[in-house]
Amino acid sequence: MLSPTTPFTARPTLNAVDQEGFYEELAQHGVCYNGAFRALHSLEKDPTDTNTTCAEVALPADTDVDGYGIHPALLDAALQPLAAALTDTDASPAPTPRMPFAITGVNLHATGARRLLVQLTATGADTFSLHATDPAGATVITINALTLRALPDTGSLQPTGISRRGLLQLTWPVLPPDTLSTAPVLPPLALVSSYPDDLASTLGQSTQCAVYTDLAAVQPCPPVVLWDLTTSQPTQGDLLHRVHTLTQHTLAGLQNWLNRPDTTDTHLVVLTRHAITTSPDDLAPDPAQAATAALIHTTQNEHPNRITLIDIDNTPTTAQTLTNVLATLTNPTSAPTEPQLALRHGTPLTPRLTPTTAETTTTSPPVEFDPAGTVLITGGTGMLGAVFAEHMIARYGARHLLLVSRSGPDAPGADNLYQRLTQLGAQITITACDTSDPTQLATLLANIPSEQPLRAVIHTAAVLHDAVLTELSPNQLDTVLTAKADTAWHLHQLTAHIDLDAFVMFSAAAAVLGAPGLANYAAANAFLDALAHHRHHHGLPATSLAWGYWQTPGIAAHLDTVNQARFTRNLIPITTEHGLALFDAALVSRQPHLVPAPLNTRTLARHARQGVLPAILSALTNMRRHATIGSAETLTAQLATQTPEQQLATLTRLVTTATAAVLAHPDPATLEPDLPFKDLGIDSLTALELSNTLTRDTGASLPATLVFDHPTPSAIAQYLNIQLSGNSTISRAQDPEEIEMQNLIAKIPTQQLIRSGILNALREIADSEHSSHTNERHDNVATMNLDQLLTALGDQKGIQI
Repeated sequence: MLSPTTPFTARPTLNAVDQEGFYEELAQHGVCYNGAFRALHSLEKDPTDTNTTCAEVALPADTDVDGYGIHPALLDAALQPLAAALTDTDASPAPTPRMPFAITGVNLHATGARRLLVQLTATGADTFSLHATDPAGATVITINALTLRALPDTGSLQPTGISRRGLLQLTWPVLPPDTLSTAPVLPPLALVSSYPDDLASTLGQSTQCAVYTDLAAVQPCPPVVLWDLTTSQPTQGDLLHRVHTLTQHTLAGLQNWLNRPDTTDTHLVVLTRHAITTSPDDLAPDPAQAATAALIHTTQNEHPNRITLIDIDNTPTTAQTLTNVLATLTNPTSAPTEPQLALRHGTPLTPRLTPTTAETTTTSPPVEFDPAGTVLITGGTGMLGAVFAEHMIARYGARHLLLVSRSGPDAPGADNLYQRLTQLGAQITITACDTSDPTQLATLLANIPSEQPLRAVIHTAAVLHDAVLTELSPNQLDTVLTAKADTAWHLHQLTAHIDLDAFVMFSAAAAVLGAPGLANYAAANAFLDALAHHRHHHGLPATSLAWGYWQTPGIAAHLDTVNQARFTRNLIPITTEHGLALFDAALVSRQPHLVPAPLNTRTLARHARQGVLPAILSALTNMRRHATIGSAETLTAQLATQTPEQQLATLTRLVTTATAAVLAHPDPATLEPDLPFKDLGIDSLTALELSNTLTRDTGASLPATLVFDHPTPSAIAQYLNIQLSGNSTISRAQDPEEIEMQNLIAKIPTQQLIRSGILNALREIADSEHSSHTNERHDNVATMNLDQLLTALGDQKGIQI
């Protein structure tokens, strides 16, 4: 009998494990568990001892434990926290799985256990001890030494290794047939089109609906408005002119629509034509339509459930399917669950990101570059340009690099970059050029020496101007489009006759995901994605990489902590090593468009369970929404059983919790509900996110200007109390004058109230209801109208107001 290990100490409060996310993440590292072996329920580090991890494991109720000293699944689950450590201690994108290799000093104290409280203590770099008890605290099993080793031949578990992890592709599976209503005729709605005759032809029927040529002219607003942004001659005219004109037209239309109070209850359906490619057999996309669709997609995420985007083709069978989609949207019982659809030959398709299925591994460089040729890199003095310039030399043997940026050799760090790359044995030229100007770009290309002909293009240049769509200026849209789209198009036209080894464009996942606050950036990058398909369709080399979030310093330096947290939601930061591997894998695949964006599987699973995971990401997790979590019905039922004071307290907690979440605040309990949002750090984007969160959590129709109309968490809670329960403690404040007064006070900084002496007076009034000498007119400061509040303040200050 071996001596027992250190007695089980008092365990910390254990956090419940997100099982789906936990086991999905282990599976990503080649460690898979199923059935009874998925028995880990809680896990937490011991706050008093960083070397100790505590866990709770339990077998399913129907597991037969007879005949076992300890059931194998239960013992295995007790060791699973060690496997979890590989994601905590190894920052590499493909950490090597470590599993128990040797176990010594095992002592079984009791049999028949179904549930264990486990304590794992690190005794060395790769050694641990284990002490497990039953729920009553009686020792069940102890292990003196567990030794971990890396799994041999991990490549057999992960054939594509580091290079493939996080490399995604956009697919368009068929929508289940029972999703749509069946409608013989178009339901009543308003149609908006610059080509109403073409739209009627598309629908395949004459319509009695109201037809407009301008979205702003629709009035009154019916339940559904169909806005046609397709063009009758999509391939005619200057493409860049069409891109800028159509996106500006769309921006103006959306801004006007969203700012109109009478459109809140109207669902806007937007039509594009061939904005995307759904399969290799589909037509090449129209880049102007692609940019417009991405602009709309971002708007959908900023204003959920208000817009549906439908991309159509020219086939006659699409008309009836479109009619069915519109009938579904006009049915009050049919909530739009798919924000985007593509109709091809009458078949409805939905966008889903999935792991790439293309071949992505090779032992040799994925593309052979002629070392005598020149590699052109736009944005060449930027962070990513510099990273890939070095990679082209070290990995692909490039010997002549032309690095182009607006500042050229005067760019910060350009001298050091030149020295570093030159030391690698390459000839480096750093040149200033506005690549969005076709004349300057043509001159640049013409000056490339004939003995070093252009062999590859890598377009990394970009400009960011973040803004929510309702605040996005036409100039911000044009500036971002010009840097990305105009340059890409000029590069395409000026090199189409050259036999290139590669034409790579750095796009962004924002174009695929519709990242809030980045509508212009999404539009510009969607143009690149469409251009890659266009080149591929015409037999020209093309790869557009819609990158996720790079960890490289400087990439997102303009973002504050809150916006970085928002920007990286669902995403795992890409390290330089991983990014280079993803680049190589993408070139091997020879696909025109891929999304190198490693995603956090735990976050995906949690968001899916909460019902907030975007549909486009739903194929990346098996988790589905839990109906009882965070539903508006649950909140309504809770409020119905509470007193008015309890209702207000519940809603205040709801608002402060949501505010803390959008601000990435670590502890909602410490957030002061009476502090103005502007002092808490809320900006336009987080204000919009907070409004959307509260709309989802309460089921109420809340305006996008909620935070600005009610500028403190307490003020929003009061407003929600009126909207949801009708039992508000400020029922008289439904008078606009009262709401204005309360909001006015809420906007005054606390320090200013203190300096003026008014804060103490307000507190005394609020507290006076508990005094036996309270004047009845001062019963509660929250219930006072304007005259009563001013009179009460005067009484407290000893003056007459």
